[in-house]
Amino acid sequence: MRNIIIILSFTFILNQLLPITQLLQPFNILPIDLYRYPRRDLSGIEFMALNFLFNWLVPMAICTIFFIKSNLNTRIIKSWGVTFLYISITLLALRLLTLYLSTFIEGGGPTFVARYYFGFIAIPLKLLIIAGIVKVLISLEPAPYEIKE
Repeated sequence: MRNIIIILSFTFILNQLLPITQLLQPFNILPIDLYRYPRRDLSGIEFMALNFLFNWLVPMAICTIFFIKSNLNTRIIKSWGVTFLYISITLLALRLLTLYLSTFIEGGGPTFVARYYFGFIAIPLKLLIIAGIVKVLISLEPAPYEIKE
């Protein structure tokens, strides 16, 4: 569970710092409808699928490969940074779940209220994730060093 939380935290930070769709925009690799409104060629489902793919799945794959290749699962020690990551990722997941479930209520009022009030905790949660990741990276155990003769 700890590994999943840390990978999700790295994914969130990578998504915030280097959005893949914005990095690929000058190269005209992605459909132009990802960047313009109103969309002409993509349906809403295709837009959301491509957005989810490039904004979450690609960074998650990059972070998972980094996590496995650097052998972080054996080097991370339990610290307050990991606790910060648990709290922030759990609250972000609850925020997204509440916003998603509020869209099922007709009228749009509950979604507006939920977005308004959850907007106040978004910035502190992002700061918690940054503080947690910095603490986790600072408190890593050194990688085993082999002397080759």
